[in-house]
Amino acid sequence: MTQQLLLITKNYPYNTGEEFLEAEIAYLADAFEKVVIVAAEVDEKGELTRELPSTVQAFTGNPLNSAYYGMALATGIEAKLLKPLLTGYDKARRKASLERRLYFRYFAQKTANTHDVIQKLFERGVLSPDEPLTLYSYLLHDTAVAALLLRTLLQREHIPVIARAHRLDLYEEQHPAQYLPLMPWILENIDAVYPASFDGSAYLNQKFPGFDAKIQTAYLGTPDAGLNPFAVTGQGQRALNIVSVAPLKPKKQLGRIIEALALLEQGTELPLNWTHFGAGDEEAALRALAAQRLSRSTWSFEGHATTAVLLGFYRQKQVDVFLSASLAEGLPFSMMQALSFGIPVVAVDAGAVREIVKDGVSGMLLPAQSTAHDIAQGLLSLINGGAGAYLALRQGARSLWKQSFDAARNYPAFIEELLSRSQQEY
Repeated sequence: MTQQLLLITKNYPYNTGEEFLEAEIAYLADAFEKVVIVAAEVDEKGELTRELPSTVQAFTGNPLNSAYYGMALATGIEAKLLKPLLTGYDKARRKASLERRLYFRYFAQKTANTHDVIQKLFERGVLSPDEPLTLYSYLLHDTAVAALLLRTLLQREHIPVIARAHRLDLYEEQHPAQYLPLMPWILENIDAVYPASFDGSAYLNQKFPGFDAKIQTAYLGTPDAGLNPFAVTGQGQRALNIVSVAPLKPKKQLGRIIEALALLEQGTELPLNWTHFGAGDEEAALRALAAQRLSRSTWSFEGHATTAVLLGFYRQKQVDVFLSASLAEGLPFSMMQALSFGIPVVAVDAGAVREIVKDGVSGMLLPAQSTAHDIAQGLLSLINGGAGAYLALRQGARSLWKQSFDAARNYPAFIEELLSRSQQEY
């Protein structure tokens, strides 16, 4: 019999996004004889941007555009497929605002569209209903509901359905509508949920008690791509080289980083080199702010970087610190990448960041409401801490990555769990 895996993503392997899967896919391909990916939010114009193993097939979805919100409001369109699944919790939350009622309609139609796309793959023979099958939703969202409904359609109640959970699909308060539809129904019916952090697992257990047996933390991981070249930080160092990686959005607080660097210019004679990777609508405003506030620092906005470009940068350029002022995080994959190269992280305490930034071990954890002054002081203490303390941070960063975020350790363990669930059906 052929072991099949259906992986439902948002964008991967098309366009940009979900870069974390670039390491995991090789392990999945080794474990399953057939892997089929459906990128639910990519239409037929999507560009395949990531290389896939030969046993992996990828298909685009049938996404809705933002205009659907208005259409749903005007016409009352709502997928009948999901309305019967609403629990008391969902009904109360959904009725709290027009935005949530409208979002449920959008969510329901997205689910129905993805369900239809997958059903057609079975009709075309891409997937077989008679062979071992595991359904893996990369998000704990509409794609997980589509997978659960597919299991019902196939009338194979023992097909394992599992999902990862990250940030916007996990923390309701961080979602724009502050509402994640059908979460109690998903948790009741799914076989397992794997939050990417212990903080995420604790949140689910507290928010939706009674499902702790199904919730198990599973860290993501990055491959070992080598070590970052560096000179010892401390007396006589020629510059402080700072990297940040984030979309240019308000909650990422890039403006606060600029203000912190402006203050740091006054606190040290050391030249500051800041490189930022990430794109977004705030770029013009941030460039203008940097030009206005930074007089001695060199800085650059490099735009969106592929994994290959970013890892190549870390291999070739000395980076002394990875810096984040973001208030909206799960457990940042970008920080895992930095740690793997032995680069210490200075970051604001947000989401599950404290699981990867161990204060005094892998970097420096700043208070959640840190000001630009606090960030500048953190960087200044790094500069003035001495070569021995800094070298210990670099070693601590690499050691923590090896212990907790090494792809070669995390993904085989996770996939062994998937295979054991698949084998239980037969």
